[in-house]
This record gives sequence, structure tokens and C-alpha cells, in this order.
Amino acid sequence: MDKDNKDDTLLSARRVMDRYGIVHRTLRRWEKEDKYAHLGFPKPIVLNRRRYWYRQALEDWEKKRAAAVA
Repeated sequence: MDKDNKDDTLLSARRVMDRYGIVHRTLRRWEKEDKYAHLGFPKPIVLNRRRYWYRQALEDWEKKRAAAVA
């Protein structure tokens, strides 16, 4: 992400799960390096043992996935 154009809005794990209609276990699987590394899911930011994702990183990931499918 370009620092000047970065959307620094953080989404909690709950908001990410709601966004994609997934459960906690699926989110954990997407984060794993081994079996699901091909997904390229963004890494979370950990604050006080809670996970957050930059909204822009998720949107970039969505665009990349859509382009791969098309």
C-alpha cells in the first residue's frame, strides 16, 4: 500500500468475518501460512492480542482475487 493513499481504517476480526460471511475457524485457516497460503490473505495487525485488518488491504485482496477468477 502506498503510505499517502492508505486507508488506515482497521476492521476487527468480527467485522472481517461478517464482511465475508465466514466463521472464526475459517478466518484462522485463511491466516495460516501452509495450506491456504495461495489465498494471499492479508496479515492482521495485532493490538492487545486482538487482530485487525486494514480495510484497504482487504479491498486490494478482493480485487486481486476477482481478477484471478476472471
